[in-house]
Amino acid sequence: RLPQFSLGSPKQFSIMLYGGSLKATLREDTGKIYGPKAAKAGQKVLRNKVIDVHITGFKQKPKKANEGKVKGIYTVTEAVLDEFSNSDNKDLSTFCTEIIKYRKLKKLIGTYYESSIDKLRDGIIYHRYNNTHVETGRLSGSKPNAQNQPSNVKHLFKSRYGDEGSIVEFDFSQLEVLVQAWLANCPKMLNDITSGTDFHCKRLAYAEEMDYQQVVDLCATDEKWKKKRSTIGKPISFQKAYGAAPKSIAAGSGLPLRVVELVFQKEDEEYPEIKNFYDGVKDDIIRSSRRTNELLKIRDKPTGEVHSIPGEVRQVGFHQTITGKTYSFKDLAVSGKFGLFKYWPQPDIYNYPIQGTAADIQAVTHIEVWKFIKNHRDKGVMWNEVHDSKIFDIKNVHLDWIIPKLYTIIKDVQGAMLKHLGIKFDAPFGVDVEFGPDWGHMEEYKL
Repeated sequence: RLPQFSLGSPKQFSIMLYGGSLKATLREDTGKIYGPKAAKAGQKVLRNKVIDVHITGFKQKPKKANEGKVKGIYTVTEAVLDEFSNSDNKDLSTFCTEIIKYRKLKKLIGTYYESSIDKLRDGIIYHRYNNTHVETGRLSGSKPNAQNQPSNVKHLFKSRYGDEGSIVEFDFSQLEVLVQAWLANCPKMLNDITSGTDFHCKRLAYAEEMDYQQVVDLCATDEKWKKKRSTIGKPISFQKAYGAAPKSIAAGSGLPLRVVELVFQKEDEEYPEIKNFYDGVKDDIIRSSRRTNELLKIRDKPTGEVHSIPGEVRQVGFHQTITGKTYSFKDLAVSGKFGLFKYWPQPDIYNYPIQGTAADIQAVTHIEVWKFIKNHRDKGVMWNEVHDSKIFDIKNVHLDWIIPKLYTIIKDVQGAMLKHLGIKFDAPFGVDVEFGPDWGHMEEYKL
């Protein structure tokens, strides 16, 4: 008998899309009969026989980038399913669309509903904040992670004051982009941030080799261009910010390599200080590097397997940020037909100084917020912090008094950084404010 299709089997998903073989069990007649004293007296004696059954599946052509560790089996990511859900093959499109729905619902129930039930007391979820869990020093949440809630769950988080209260969120505008521009001393990017430049549109303009304003106008009125902004500009923006190389972005997004490389080239030309900053971070790491006692982890490029060689040990280098944090970076290595290649982890180099400094800004402004809010707990409370934002539960009768005061405190990054860290952080910080009856239904609060 064929095994029942398992929604949790990566192998079976691969075979359904690209074809392959599965093990099947047959009941084979041995030619013998059970004796008169057996429970099955007179019946044929059968035995199990395992055979390989070839399944053609949907006969799609796999991409090399999706090759798994087992030959002939490919990873089926959300991006792969999303691509096939738009196929002209109706059966393939329906299959992938339903699997996407299933995976989303499974994650929704398991990650966001079931994990919260035992943390619920008196209508309030008591979760955990971690100060030292993330390498960058950014505050994180767990058991459950109240910071990471999807849009279709947020509406469940309502004011503890019922109809007499509102959820209020203060969100730093493009905080990490701003931190990057300030640390790199890049006046052009700082000016673009202040003027409200849409960086997704900007990178799309690079890719299409068009005028930025023309692309902005098209994205505002044309659905085709709106989709381009989401499928070209947005993936490059986010992955580049985390140090992904052009080849990696092209492989993960399906964009042509030449397009991604063009965006990198144009951006380096327009904002040269950004590249210079990261080059400086790498120089710090190399200059301070020293040997460790840990064996070097070497990834074999053809197979993906990781191994070590006696005598080959890891190097560790350091970079200290403007706020005094010192990050350590350990080198990595890959082996292939050209021998052993050692390198420093570029995603960490790009991410740690920026996200870490943004986390410091959240921390020092939180000190001032706490000094204020602890004296006005009869009016509202702070109940969450999500990376670039601070979230409060405030009684409606006090909204127009307390929101402007909190806005002034949170926006005064320069004052908080100078007061607590002695740093003159003279960047044009912007803060957006939204409020509503629950976290999922918010609207702009106009100051």
